[in-house]
Amino acid sequence: ITCFIYFFVLSISTMGECVGVWVFVSVVAMIVAPTVRDLGSIVAGAMAKGACDMENVLGMPSYEPFNEFEFRNLLVVTLLKKNEKERSYSSNFFGFKATAIFVGKHQGCILGPLSKEMEDALKTYVPKEAVTTQPTMDDYGDGCESGETLTSKQIQALQMIFDEEIKVGQQRKANHTRAMVMLHCGKLVAESYASWIGVTKDTPLLGWSMTKSITSSLVGIALGEGRLSLDDVFDKHDDGELYGDAITLRNLIHMEDGLSYNENYALVSHPAQMLYQKRSTASFAREMDIIHKPGEKWCYNSGATNLVSWMLRKSFTTIQEYWDYPYSKLFNPIGASSFSLGTDSTGLFVGSSFSFATARDWAKFGQLHLQHGNWHGKQIVPKSFLKEYAFDRLEHTDELYSGGWWHRPRGELNVEELLANPKTECIGRQIKLHNWLIETVPRDAILASGYLGQFTIIIPSKNIVFVRLGHGFDNFGSGQDLLRRVFNAVDVDL
Repeated sequence: ITCFIYFFVLSISTMGECVGVWVFVSVVAMIVAPTVRDLGSIVAGAMAKGACDMENVLGMPSYEPFNEFEFRNLLVVTLLKKNEKERSYSSNFFGFKATAIFVGKHQGCILGPLSKEMEDALKTYVPKEAVTTQPTMDDYGDGCESGETLTSKQIQALQMIFDEEIKVGQQRKANHTRAMVMLHCGKLVAESYASWIGVTKDTPLLGWSMTKSITSSLVGIALGEGRLSLDDVFDKHDDGELYGDAITLRNLIHMEDGLSYNENYALVSHPAQMLYQKRSTASFAREMDIIHKPGEKWCYNSGATNLVSWMLRKSFTTIQEYWDYPYSKLFNPIGASSFSLGTDSTGLFVGSSFSFATARDWAKFGQLHLQHGNWHGKQIVPKSFLKEYAFDRLEHTDELYSGGWWHRPRGELNVEELLANPKTECIGRQIKLHNWLIETVPRDAILASGYLGQFTIIIPSKNIVFVRLGHGFDNFGSGQDLLRRVFNAVDVDL
């Protein structure tokens, strides 16, 4: 900045005002150029991957109807080309280019160029079918021992609320609900879908950060097998050496890692760069500096979850074993066959953000956890892991977050004091952001939650699992109102 001011003043005094302006504009351009470059490559990457996901993962006949929503009308200024033979989608946004390739169900649509390991693996990779007997598609877990049921009047009221929400979404379009499902005592009692944009019971929808809850469960399974330990130390430089303070798997899964990753959702931000600009999510997160002692400070952090996914990957000899793991160990045993976990260009599951499934299968995932990880007598996710880590209520987060899952905050901590303290300001910010949960969900609720209002809400006291998938709400108020009406219809005490 000092050099800029010096040369700006010097140019004006010695060569005239025009040269001074030229220097000023040139320096400003140099400062702004990296941001413009990042923004262009992020938009190009998001457009290519979005179009590829729409047609190949969601199974839509065309990505174009979603221009208004996912693409924010950017198709007008973006050139998108589709190569049917290669199953690739190329975007050109003001000269910034990206290509996404549909590799397969277990990897989804991946931004190129692919890593050598990925290319080599794909030459020999053969997706395995279910390795266990899948329950029938209408099997939603175990019933209630008490034999309790919802009344026909409650179910009718619930279905009316669901249908009305879909209809309102069709009218306002910009922000809308795409799918809703409720299970009670392992039975499907109500569901509704945005048929106006082609969404049906068979459409896999993006869960965004609900993927973190999946990653948590996979870690729990791996811990039960002895494949991982929560005390395993994260090798930041991937060279077998440990530097500075040791970050453990426990630190990462609880997001107390101390890394400088900043979770905000500006167009140019760490999450956007990690997901759509960089080709290795783990490498991007590993490049973050350690700015706090691990375990000292909690901050919501998608990068940490992708490092968890990376540590899980390191526990396998081959990438094929790693790719098959979520399906053979988690999804297939509960008959949730629509699930697809997206990978990055290196083949790593993007454990923070990219998972797709039908609303019914998201509900099955919730039902599994309502049943403490057990499915028809088989323990899928260790009960001890869910109790001690995923569903544990951490006092220092006001009970808001633990191991990939959200909870209703106690509301006992002074948010303003938390915000004023550098060590606790992340907690204060998230409590303030999620404070609406206090008035909307019961105390015992457990949530998998994702960007734009994706929810899988588990209510143990009522044996209920509720799933909502969509494209945002008009505001927090409309989201709160929906949840209140839904829970009031089935007599859930808030």
